[in-house]
Amino acid sequence: MTKAGQISARLLETCRRTLSRTFQRRGKIVLRVFPDIPVTKKPSEVRMGKGKGSLDHWVVNVQAGQILFEFDGVPLAVATQAAAAVRQKMGLPVQFITRSM
Repeated sequence: MTKAGQISARLLETCRRTLSRTFQRRGKIVLRVFPDIPVTKKPSEVRMGKGKGSLDHWVVNVQAGQILFEFDGVPLAVATQAAAAVRQKMGLPVQFITRSM
């Protein structure tokens, strides 16, 4: 991530599926974040009071510079293509980095 923000569990699952599809079920995908913050929401046109509201979705707070996914067992060209596909789906700016060995 190059900017701090919140990512929903639905978006993380969409990105994971995109990576899995791009890798054609090869390689390994590791999610480094987990959506553990519940977000509640009251229905529209409801009067004030009467509690907080029901659970709407789950999110994770991410900081700038935090690693979201790790790939292993795929060529660099395929990993770059998968990262470009995930970058299009994210609502926040992300960056693809490689680890030199």
